[in-house]
Amino acid sequence: MRAIFGFLRLGRREPFGCFFSTLISATLISALMAGIVYVVYMLIAVSYVKNIITSSTGFPVSAQNIYVNVFTGYCEIDGLNITNPTVYESNAPKKNVENINRFLHIQKLKLEISQWQLLKGKLAISSVDANITYLNCVRISNSIYNLPEFIMGLKKVVDFSNDENKFYLKNFNLFIAKANYIDLSPKSDSMVWNTKDFSFKKSDIINPESLLKELKSTFNSTNAPFIASGLKVLSTTNF
Repeated sequence: MRAIFGFLRLGRREPFGCFFSTLISATLISALMAGIVYVVYMLIAVSYVKNIITSSTGFPVSAQNIYVNVFTGYCEIDGLNITNPTVYESNAPKKNVENINRFLHIQKLKLEISQWQLLKGKLAISSVDANITYLNCVRISNSIYNLPEFIMGLKKVVDFSNDENKFYLKNFNLFIAKANYIDLSPKSDSMVWNTKDFSFKKSDIINPESLLKELKSTFNSTNAPFIASGLKVLSTTNF
């Protein structure tokens, strides 16, 4: 109480000095609190991003580094590695089990997300820039194909709607250095297909049907029909 009364008496004698001292103190406390929120959110966001992908798809996820800005929603992931579920290795012919667990490696993934939706277990994305090192598409049977299975899982947690609940992507940039297709289903003669240096860029996207159509067409024209086939699980109603 003495300290409070002393502060009030000082305020009467030196009103301007007291005001600036209070302002500086409030600014420092606000900056400290913002820093604490930033660090805590960073720690939470790293595990959230990995857990959201793994839990929704069943594909194990690891990354060299994940950065999420609590204030802007900018997310950058380095060395994102996604492996196939164990069912692929256990169901593949023994002679083809080498590297069968590999699915996707992204050298750098840049996203703009809703930082608040992330805390709810959702990836509300408004911009995508993905530099993919390799995509290893594996089909074990008619019902076991990793690419559409992964996409179907992501559909549960990924949203591309804006504040007006309408589809919108500011940017969609995709580069794939190498993509393979291995068909190990009983009706196939262990077919192997590959393509290199795929690139696709588009901005201000408001029509998901048009985007999907262009993606399929570009994959088909660049010797990657197996990727276009995997995108068939997407629909305009829940893209």
